[in-house]
Amino acid sequence: MRNSHAFLLLFLGALSAFGPIVMDAYLPALPSLKSYFLVNESRIQLTLTTTMIGLAIGQLIAGPISDRFGRRTPLMWSLLLFTAATIGIFFVQNINLLIALRLFQGLACSAGIVISRAIAKDLYDGERLRKFIIIITIISSVSPILAPSLGSMMLRFGDWRAIFVALSIIGALLIAANFRFVESLPRQNRLSGGKGAVYAYSLLLSSRKFMLYIAVCALMMTGMFAYISASSFIYQEKFGVSASVYALLFGANGAVNVLASIVSARMSATRALKMGAWIFLLSAIIVAFALICELSIYAVIIGFMLLMCAIGFVEPAGSYFAMQKAPHYAGAASAVLGFSMYFFGGLVAPIVSLGNMMVTTSAVILLMAILCLIATYRALR
Repeated sequence: MRNSHAFLLLFLGALSAFGPIVMDAYLPALPSLKSYFLVNESRIQLTLTTTMIGLAIGQLIAGPISDRFGRRTPLMWSLLLFTAATIGIFFVQNINLLIALRLFQGLACSAGIVISRAIAKDLYDGERLRKFIIIITIISSVSPILAPSLGSMMLRFGDWRAIFVALSIIGALLIAANFRFVESLPRQNRLSGGKGAVYAYSLLLSSRKFMLYIAVCALMMTGMFAYISASSFIYQEKFGVSASVYALLFGANGAVNVLASIVSARMSATRALKMGAWIFLLSAIIVAFALICELSIYAVIIGFMLLMCAIGFVEPAGSYFAMQKAPHYAGAASAVLGFSMYFFGGLVAPIVSLGNMMVTTSAVILLMAILCLIATYRALR
């Protein structure tokens, strides 16, 4: 019995989108969470930070575990943990408990992200792997379009808890889909034990080329997370747009990301990576001028759209190059890739809320763009 190609696309796309959905769906509720718990913006940002740190650390754990025990069983346990943590959020009465449960959500979601890439590497190679990664990226990129809209819609039927009701339902659906999934890693291809995981990580971390491609992806995604963590406050509090309009703007950026991913599939991975790095720098310059010089909201929208466009070129190409450098340790390689992207993204979330958010957000995105361009050309050298 084999997994059909269509089922794999939908299932792996949903798994890779799971983490972004968990982060993005409640973005429209951030200002209301601030009022509900009577805390400052930095405290609310910690609910994002802990989620991303959980997503980062969890991948380092889930990657080798899936190389050792296969993909299906670790994935099932992670989905059960996510559902339990999400149900627990229904009953929280203080911000500290919410922050803790968001950490468990992140840890649980991490398996879906890392294992989806590992499954793709189990089944495909070369250009077929690149095309499959691009398709998964396109599917997962729809989540930024749908997630804030889902959150905004749920806020019409209840308070912020309604969003987590919807997330628990999504978790249950993925549990059902996992029962249909046929294991992709044969027993003879699995790591033999804990030493195998240590060896895999040491081998990957000592590979200069692999780590340069990891840096490219991590720097790109850190810039994106700076945008994610600040955009709700920038659009809703500085420019006064409603939660519905914010969700629309966020969704439009997701659509741009999807279109860029489609275009990148029609060019070589090298060209896509270079183009994305330059677009990232252009977007960072526009965002910096727009926010610091207090230009109109339209300049900010253009800058953020170009940022999401850059991700559509950089993420699939950078991930493809990184995974190609680790043909025998797909889980561990995917874990390092995911950890790097989410860990630094988690660190940047509270930083952008320090002092003047317009200045800190601009500085972070611009610095990431410059470093990403340098890393790109060193990796391709």
